[in-house]
Amino acid sequence: MKLCHIIGYLIYSFCHGIMYSYLLLGINRFLNMFYRSKKYHLSIRFIIFEIIFQWFLAFIISSIPLIFNQIEFQIKPRFCSARKPFFMILGILTGFVTPVIFIIIFYLIIYVHINKLQTNVHLSFRKTRKNKSNQFRQVSLRLYNRQKKKQIKVLRQFTAFSCVFIIGWGCFSLISIFDINDIIPESIYLLTLSFPSISLLITTLLIIYWNKSVKNSILTLFNHIQMTNSSTSHSFNCN
Repeated sequence: MKLCHIIGYLIYSFCHGIMYSYLLLGINRFLNMFYRSKKYHLSIRFIIFEIIFQWFLAFIISSIPLIFNQIEFQIKPRFCSARKPFFMILGILTGFVTPVIFIIIFYLIIYVHINKLQTNVHLSFRKTRKNKSNQFRQVSLRLYNRQKKKQIKVLRQFTAFSCVFIIGWGCFSLISIFDINDIIPESIYLLTLSFPSISLLITTLLIIYWNKSVKNSILTLFNHIQMTNSSTSHSFNCN
């Protein structure tokens, strides 16, 4: 087995694993919404099993082009991947389209369920008199609105990640699939290969921006470095 086959296989596997991790997040949110009383999906063993199964599935599915010896070095893009359109389309379907469809279904079910719960709360309290129950109604509505905003935020984040992923890998995938006669020049291939690196950088910045704990840790570290440098320079000037 050549090194090119291993590199191409690992790239396919990690691309599948990233999308399956987004799918796993959607599944866990779905279980937390509809099976909150059953805590089995929150146990350490179940989470470890999910992660192991996710990557096992990613490595198994990505091994299909490797088994059929379809991963080879592409001269123009200087990239190890499957060359035949069938295996490239198969990789796109299993590594992106299918996970995205299921993720959208899970989040739409969650969103519709939250709206339905909020509507039921409005209808149930509309029939009651103006008494202390109105306070309970306000608290319930705040909780539902907070949960709704949280789910909408997750949907927006997933949409942003999906758009970045599509732009990053879509151009190269389309060119590789439809350029059967090698008409497109090498410079275009190399240009499209820069998009995945840019998309990875944008995804990392988005994760830092949306994750408050990571952002605060980075800001704290940056401020600490600045304070250390300023104190060092001040002591140096005093001397």
